[in-house]
Order: sequence, then structure tokens, then C-alpha cells
Amino acid sequence: MPRLKRRLNNLSHLFLPLSVLVILIIINLIKGADYFRITMVNGAFYGNIPNILFGASELVILSIGMTLVTAASRGQDISIGESGAISSAIFVQYVLGAGEVTLWTILVGFLISCVAGMIIGAFNGT
Repeated sequence: MPRLKRRLNNLSHLFLPLSVLVILIIINLIKGADYFRITMVNGAFYGNIPNILFGASELVILSIGMTLVTAASRGQDISIGESGAISSAIFVQYVLGAGEVTLWTILVGFLISCVAGMIIGAFNGT
């Protein structure tokens, strides 16, 4: 009985990729042969699949970074978005409260928001 469970588990890992492949083949048959065609114009790839890959590349880079952080530490600090939002709100409040927006106002606001982010990060996280 345990051998049968293990074999069914291995087959379930094959089911999803094979079903996606079948769905892609069906879409290709319905839409026509041009749907998944990749062309190269002036050294750049064009088509539906390159567009999907180019759009997903940022997400892949971010997820690799988060995976490395998770593997190298005790977990993820999911409050980083909140810390960034608070420090950016401090930046905006300083720049709007300064009156005239100049380069020095932006630089000082940036430094203030960086210090605020460091203070928040010192008391927050794992």
C-alpha cells in the first residue's frame, strides 16, 4: 500500500505540467500557428512568449532575492513595505511642508526619510 501511494504521488507531480502542455497545444490549435510564433527584429525577440517572459523577469529576480533572504536567515521580515510607506510619507510631509520645492529640500527630505527608515528598522523585524 505505501508503494501505491508513493507511485500516485509521483504521478500527480507529472499531471500538472502535462495538463498545461495539453492546454497550450489546444490553444495553439484554436488560435492558429502564429499565436506562439517568436520573431526577431533588429536583434530583439517579439511574440507572446517573449512578452510573458520579459514581464515575469522582474518577479523572478525579486523572488530569488527573497528566497536567498529566507535561506540565509530565520525568516522574512514582511513589514518592510510598512516601513517603506512610513518613511516615504515622512519624506512627502517634509517636502510639502517646506513650501518651495528645491534640490536641497528634496535632499534633506531624503536624508530625513532614510534616518526614519533606519529608526523604524532598528525596532522592527526579526
